[in-house]
Amino acid sequence: MKKRHPVTLSIGLSIALSCAFVLPSFAKGDCSGHLSEGFVSATINAPADRVWGILTDFSSYPKVFSKIESTTVQKREGSLVYIESVLRKQMFVKNTVQHVTNDLSGKPGNLKWQMTDGNFKHLDGEWTITPESNDRCKINYRLAVDAGSVVPSGLVSFALRFMQHEIVNDLKAYVEKSYTISLRKAQQGLSMSKVTRELPED
Repeated sequence: MKKRHPVTLSIGLSIALSCAFVLPSFAKGDCSGHLSEGFVSATINAPADRVWGILTDFSSYPKVFSKIESTTVQKREGSLVYIESVLRKQMFVKNTVQHVTNDLSGKPGNLKWQMTDGNFKHLDGEWTITPESNDRCKINYRLAVDAGSVVPSGLVSFALRFMQHEIVNDLKAYVEKSYTISLRKAQQGLSMSKVTRELPED
């Protein structure tokens, strides 16, 4: 078995770390021949509208995505939402502040985004949410990145998939936990209501 050169592994890790903070956004961008694209799918045990609600609640991103420290909505224009995000300090991330634009015109099942500045020549993506039942849905996450001509596209593609899995797993864990908590609270509320109704009147 051929061993990978330590430098190659180091470059791959640096790309993965610097990429693993993606925020949903959408705007015009410059896509060159170095663009790498990947897709990751997952099933979330929660309603589709709950997933959409969390993806479009930009202030909650620091709680959802582990690489994000804060987000601020700068302005809204129709279906476009412009946000500024601050990334948590990490290796290989030169710019911790980035600006992204989200396109919500595909509500309630499609959210497109693109970064307008940051650590890459180009970075855009898309969330697609497909209901499977009342409390279950499938998500598909597309991500496209151009890291420039210095890094081989094959290596970028490898790191891209690693990054996407981390982002999707963050979302899945947060949505399912929050949905379970809401169901538990609703059940407790129903139980308390039942007890109140059964109490004898004075």
